[in-house]
Amino acid sequence: MLRILIPLLIIVWVLWRLFLKQKPLKGNHKDSHSYTQQTPKELEDHMIVCSKCQTYVSSKDAIYSGAVAYCSETCLNNKG
Repeated sequence: MLRILIPLLIIVWVLWRLFLKQKPLKGNHKDSHSYTQQTPKELEDHMIVCSKCQTYVSSKDAIYSGAVAYCSETCLNNKG
């Protein structure tokens, strides 16, 4: 019985390793970039927090007063 079982288990194991084991995905490496590894072009548009209402706004759409960013004219005028 063992003479049949051991070779059968080895065959199943080899087939599993060859065909059924998932391989790591080699997709788009751009998604795996950390914030610090991004190029200046990728950093161009990112989300920042409004200093008044804490709403996230695109860095391109934000209104800046010095180094402080606001989401709208309303938050800028009511910055108190």
